[in-house]
Amino acid sequence: MAEKSSFFNSVDGDRKYQASDFANYFNSLITNGSFPNPSNNLQVMSNNDMTVTIEVGKAWINGFIYINDSTLIMPIEVADGVLKRIDRVVVQYSTINREIKIKVKKGTFASSPVAPVLVRDADLYELGIADILVSNGVVSIVGADITDLRMNTTYCGWVNSLIQADTTAIFDQYQAWFTTTSDTYNTEMTASEAQFQTDFDTWFNAMKDQLTTDAAGNLQTQITTLEGAGWTTETVKGNADAIVTTNVNVTNLDASVTSSLADTLYQLATGTGTAITLTLPTLVNLYTKTFIASADNSGSATTINSKPLYKPNTVIAPNLTTGKAYTVWYNLASDCFFLKASAEGDATVADVLAPKTFSNGDDTGLIGAMVDRGTVNITPSTVNQAILEGKHSGLGIVSAITISAGNNIAIKRTNQKNNSGTSFDEMHKITVGYSGTIRIEFNLKASSGYSAIGQIFKNGSACGYLRTTSSTTYVSYTEDIAVIAGDRLTMELKSSYYQKSAYCSSFTASVSTPAQVSYID
Repeated sequence: MAEKSSFFNSVDGDRKYQASDFANYFNSLITNGSFPNPSNNLQVMSNNDMTVTIEVGKAWINGFIYINDSTLIMPIEVADGVLKRIDRVVVQYSTINREIKIKVKKGTFASSPVAPVLVRDADLYELGIADILVSNGVVSIVGADITDLRMNTTYCGWVNSLIQADTTAIFDQYQAWFTTTSDTYNTEMTASEAQFQTDFDTWFNAMKDQLTTDAAGNLQTQITTLEGAGWTTETVKGNADAIVTTNVNVTNLDASVTSSLADTLYQLATGTGTAITLTLPTLVNLYTKTFIASADNSGSATTINSKPLYKPNTVIAPNLTTGKAYTVWYNLASDCFFLKASAEGDATVADVLAPKTFSNGDDTGLIGAMVDRGTVNITPSTVNQAILEGKHSGLGIVSAITISAGNNIAIKRTNQKNNSGTSFDEMHKITVGYSGTIRIEFNLKASSGYSAIGQIFKNGSACGYLRTTSSTTYVSYTEDIAVIAGDRLTMELKSSYYQKSAYCSSFTASVSTPAQVSYID
């Protein structure tokens, strides 16, 4: 296809795009590499055994994103007893598997080993994030064995939009300038010292005989000779002063270059966790320095070279952790150091689910401690039940209170009632507050020669057995009725013959436990 464009709305399915189309689009805007923030994004760290940890982070390859949202531990194969090797940790993009994964590529054993070559073809594309030296006979990998490749654009580089910042070339150029300047200085100083020694020896040999007798006369003769050749006392002194000035300038340049190069390196702090000592130049406003903490400060008030250290734009001390790198900058107006802003927030480990990692205003790479309780169901009882702190799924329930039929009387009405009609009429009623079953008991009797008919109704509809008796003395009836909260139960009565009374008495509602008695009204 000679021409191609995207992305447009589809009309009747005439515009369809694949993942590769979107990847090509993003690849034209964003360069391959590791994301630069935070500074430990995908950093490879030693575990002091034959494993390494890859920190949380992201990478970008050919328009596709890789995300590692939790620390990843990768094994390193055992060392050889005689030869060394260099393993390379890579972020590997595979078109065949349609995925991006972290891999450890094992190197070849050799006395002078080299790391495996990165593969970058139609099927695979690899970013090298670290090289690991596996020396002969070692049983653990330490920090000095790991070479960080993330800033080197040949192997990885930082993710940029449109243009990749080639930090490797900048550093190489600076290192080459320093080396050339140092070599030139050393060569010139060696030559100057040799020439000075030669000139001094020549002068001394010429002067030592002349100064043994008529020193003043001989000295005047030498001065006259120099003047005749165009040399004066001022000329000689001026040349000597110029040599001294040049030597001082070269010495100052060497010290400046050495200091500047040293200032780009991380510095291991000394002192204590709360009284940090660093080797610093004369401080100027906005001067920055990165150091590695040698002790925890537990969030207590902290100084650097006797000057206070605060969180960004506050007067609160930061929380420093042993072994972590921190960048600070000097504020001349307040005569203090501020921690370079990296993360904000006041969440603590108790607020974040374990084992998730997070950052707050005190630190980065923190691990949550909140317990995941999952789904918790609670059954009501007669005593208080604690709800444990932690994360709950939201699917748990508190079971509804239920009642069950039994022999604990909730309501008992002993008054006699009658109905002389042939249609049901309400004699007694109750309302239940909870669901379950309830036991109803009532007595019936009839006028002589006729029948009394009784039945339990629920919410106006018959639900109990139809009870009929022609006995002139009371007959007792019992039945269990299923109910739900809010149901209204009535005991209704009628006679088999008009104007011949039917009677009921001793209406009772009972439940299984005394605690349920109050659930019925």
